[in-house]
Amino acid sequence: MRGAVAGLLGLALLTAGCGAAQDNPPDDQAGTPPHLWPVEVSTGQRFTNEEFGISAVFPNGAAVCVVETGTHHHGYYGRLGYQGRLCSPSKDTPQFPVLAVNGDYNAAESRTARELLPDDCIPEEDAGGLALPGLASVACRQVEADGRVTILVAGLSKAAAGEIPSFSYSAWLSTSVATLEADKAVFRRFLDGLVLTPPAPQGG
Repeated sequence: MRGAVAGLLGLALLTAGCGAAQDNPPDDQAGTPPHLWPVEVSTGQRFTNEEFGISAVFPNGAAVCVVETGTHHHGYYGRLGYQGRLCSPSKDTPQFPVLAVNGDYNAAESRTARELLPDDCIPEEDAGGLALPGLASVACRQVEADGRVTILVAGLSKAAAGEIPSFSYSAWLSTSVATLEADKAVFRRFLDGLVLTPPAPQGG
């Protein structure tokens, strides 16, 4: 089964909410839909998701939001140049580049990182530096009819011989053709700053 990353990419671009640099919303936002949480502007602080062992630093000024499914948070995404105060869906602001990172349980039981990516995702030719730290990674790109380009990088947690990895990870850049090369340089620096520490499998 391929394309597990595509589902979470859709969440970030369509319904992702915003939150503080921890896994939970601010106390005064309890009961408020995630897309109405206030953005947290990056000033170089680390955004940490303990469930999947993710620690990320977004570029200064990025409006950082939580990727969430309605049950728990998977990671974070940040819009570059966005001046809005609420975490409205990214689909409403397609003119802003988006960087994201998230983790998930390997429910699809993928054995290779390529199996996480959509079948129509074209291998990225200029993949130097496009990797998840500490994980065997693959990178690909998708080009939409409107000119939007998404570069996806996916990887799996390490597993003992013959076992299926417990966690999957992905990061992506979504931007326009016009700013792709400049934004790829920002994306590489974002990937370089990631710290991924997959939790020990439960009952392993």
